Amino acid sequence: RIQMSIVASSSLLFLILSLLSIVEGFDSHLRPFVGSGRSKVISNMSAATGFIGLGIMGEGMAGRLLSEGVAGTADKPLVVWNRTGSKCTALKEKFPDATIEIKDSAKSVIEACGVTYSMLSTPEAAKAVFDAADGVLAGIGEGRSIVDCATLAEADMQRMNEAVVAKGGRFLEAPVSGSKGPAATGTLIFLCAGDK
Repeated sequence: RIQMSIVASSSLLFLILSLLSIVEGFDSHLRPFVGSGRSKVISNMSAATGFIGLGIMGEGMAGRLLSEGVAGTADKPLVVWNRTGSKCTALKEKFPDATIEIKDSAKSVIEACGVTYSMLSTPEAAKAVFDAADGVLAGIGEGRSIVDCATLAEADMQRMNEAVVAKGGRFLEAPVSGSKGPAATGTLIFLCAGDK
């Protein structure tokens, strides 16, 4: 595993793409944005990007993916789920020209996307959504990638990583430092760990 701290000065998009490009396997999903990579390409991998958790931080982060064109087009939809469904609808209303698909579970988001970001508010929420019968882990399959942006205990992140990898997926621990404003402007600090 590698660990690093990165400060975003221009946009969340640049940070996320930079972070994912350093983790083996994530770069194939993002090749159009970060150049060619060495990792194998999974031919049936979706170009859709997932986002789970549209609260105070997640709303701004998902908004950056849309405003920067990483997701939200017909060929690269943003697929979302939130415990409070009205937040998904509000995001769709805020970006009426974007292609945003709302799913009925975290599992459905994971199954529909090659890379999914998760930004849940508390350790309890993260555990509940990860472990639920229709949660994150239930949707993991070969080549699915999770970027968990919550601030969790090291033991929790290691447990989640092991569970995802055991099902053929990839996991990037990427907790953020910042608040609602930096999330919306793309100036969060990511503290990352994952397989090299």
